[in-house]
Amino acid sequence: MNKQQLKMAGAQAATVAIRRRVDIALGFALLRDKRLPLAEKALALVLGIAGMLVIQVLEVPLELLTLIFGSPFGIEDGVEAIVWPVILACAILPYLSPQSLVDQLRAERAQHL
Repeated sequence: MNKQQLKMAGAQAATVAIRRRVDIALGFALLRDKRLPLAEKALALVLGIAGMLVIQVLEVPLELLTLIFGSPFGIEDGVEAIVWPVILACAILPYLSPQSLVDQLRAERAQHL
């Protein structure tokens, strides 16, 4: 392989890695967007609750994670039952939503930056 082919392969790998990353901010934007049906938002929240229940069954200390990551934002102990499902739902929502809406919202967010 020559250098040009290696650069192209690296660029393609980087593009795939960027697309596969979890974009919680995009999930929050989708959660607030009126173009996304309520059923998909509800499904994401149900999956977020299920994910939190799985984490609790595995005995991952959510209270400690809430204390470590939530204290800079003023999130106190005891609200992890509300905060973590929403965060998980926002991580899942870009994968449940129609790709055209996700791309359109990403373009709108890029224009505002």
